[in-house]
Amino acid sequence: LINSMNALRGYYQINSDDVTFMIPYGTDSQVRFENLCDVVGWIFVNTTAKIHIYFSESRKGMSSFSWINLDSPENLLQVFYNNMVIHRFHQKELYNDFDFQSEFENFKNRVKYTLYVRKDDEPFHRMRYLNEMLVQSQTPIVVNHDADVFISRHAFISALNYLRNSNTDCVYPYGFGKYQLQVHPRQISEIVEEAVVTGDTSKLLKNAGTSSMIWDAKYGHTIFYKKDSYIRMFGENEEFVSWAPEDIERYVRALKFGLNIARIPQFVYHLEHPRGNDSSNTNPMFIKNEMLWDKLQKMNKEELMSYYKNCDYVKRYGWVS
Repeated sequence: LINSMNALRGYYQINSDDVTFMIPYGTDSQVRFENLCDVVGWIFVNTTAKIHIYFSESRKGMSSFSWINLDSPENLLQVFYNNMVIHRFHQKELYNDFDFQSEFENFKNRVKYTLYVRKDDEPFHRMRYLNEMLVQSQTPIVVNHDADVFISRHAFISALNYLRNSNTDCVYPYGFGKYQLQVHPRQISEIVEEAVVTGDTSKLLKNAGTSSMIWDAKYGHTIFYKKDSYIRMFGENEEFVSWAPEDIERYVRALKFGLNIARIPQFVYHLEHPRGNDSSNTNPMFIKNEMLWDKLQKMNKEELMSYYKNCDYVKRYGWVS
């Protein structure tokens, strides 16, 4: 078993300096923010990967829970770090074993952020945020990662092995089908805390059915890419806005473009949260997004390639000559 205090000392960190997690995020509830703290804490303690968080915040979204002053966000990283530590590393024995100041220096070196303040009626444009982070990333492996999921240590290591040691372009570090565990973190807080701090997810699985439920996993959550391969398939489709069928479109496009895709038959752990318009089919762009997917899935490889090469965002990022 992995000991929590030894985990905080970095004894079990997985060497992953060649990886950047790209996490788009927008506050719409306190639970959503706490989930982000859990996910970033899990990456920070259990890996040596870099993290880029794209904070896309609106005053309306933060009216339910305001964690940073958008008018003076200069200390944003310190405020987020303090919240992350207080939220999960709060036990007395953990405090005694965690050098907060020196670890904050490490946090600053590994964690980068972008802050974008949206208008109240402006949708959460996840695909654009991911592309901007992809362009800025400086590691050969990048992870398109939701702000409310984590995976097992085995799945993480296996994904890296595929990308480092084979011609695999893309890895889904979870199985297809009943491989998602939906977790209500406040109701089994101690078990979630152990998984976050140690990376050991065995108790979560053992307690499936207790404030958690096994559900489908297919195309979203977290996807590992060779950066060059991700760009070669033109990253994220920015014509999809807010909640959309972008996950299945991305997968089908990778197949049509000939990328080598691997799957790992492990669980992905989803921290549940209230869902607003940007996380459901109630968003005003839903019909337009569905029409775009209907058009794209009918295209063959050549037609799809032509479509993407003519997208404004592809030209803007210099992904086509």
